[in-house]
Amino acid sequence: MSQCFALTFDQPNVAERAFRRAQRCVAERVLWLDDACIAVRPGPDARVVLARPRLPHAASALSPRFLGQLLGQLGVRPDAPKTGGLDPLTVERFTARMAARSSALILCVRKLDVPALRPQLGPFLEEYRGRVARLSSSFDPRGNELDDVPSAQELAMAALHEIETRSQARLAKSHQAAHAWQARLAKFEDPSRADDALRSIVQRCRAAAGRGQTWSLVYQFPSAILTDRGRAVHAGDPGWPRTLRGEPLAVHTGIERQLVPKGYRLEAAVLDYPDGLLGDVGLYLRWAHEAGV
Repeated sequence: MSQCFALTFDQPNVAERAFRRAQRCVAERVLWLDDACIAVRPGPDARVVLARPRLPHAASALSPRFLGQLLGQLGVRPDAPKTGGLDPLTVERFTARMAARSSALILCVRKLDVPALRPQLGPFLEEYRGRVARLSSSFDPRGNELDDVPSAQELAMAALHEIETRSQARLAKSHQAAHAWQARLAKFEDPSRADDALRSIVQRCRAAAGRGQTWSLVYQFPSAILTDRGRAVHAGDPGWPRTLRGEPLAVHTGIERQLVPKGYRLEAAVLDYPDGLLGDVGLYLRWAHEAGV
């Protein structure tokens, strides 16, 4: 028995494009349809418009009998006969929940080749942010007590949608992370805030001493801003200050000129290793040796 799916879109003109894509899938024999229907709700107060696509390769692509059944469910022909294909009541219930200015392609799927269908339909769904919804099994006058049990093809379709959704979410998250990283790196390339950073360093030292500490992590920055991306700091090379640039260079210069002569000792270390790579570098100030501790 065929299964009923709806490809829903937040734009009123996309379902028709999705149907043309489905036509190609049918022609290439990666999708077998028993019926199809295009539903469009053009506005907030507008009624849903049902289109009658022609699909020669389908068993009965939205036959006139289907429209007769739908009219019967709507009260025009309450005694309309019910045969196989899309269930008019299912279509009516689904379209009643459609949002304004949206569209849907409702498919009665008899068979699908998921590996071959993924490159055909997956990019289209991702481009137009389409969603796959299972409606109910296509109408079968004999009934079926196991209608709620998904078929293997149905699960494969759901898995395809889930894969595409997760891939889209990962891509969006990756773009956001990359943008945030570039913005943070650009901030440390500008040395104009070095004086504010030095004042904050002195405040951190005072606060740490007030807690009984003899050292404090006073400043940190991404290792990517260093000319060697932090390798000298990681290796404990005493010449690591030569790799500094931007704001970290200005801060280091200020510490060497204003704090080190007063007995502070400066140290640097890599703070973390995200994905096994060098992460942030931290600058520590110690004052214990001056107090004889």
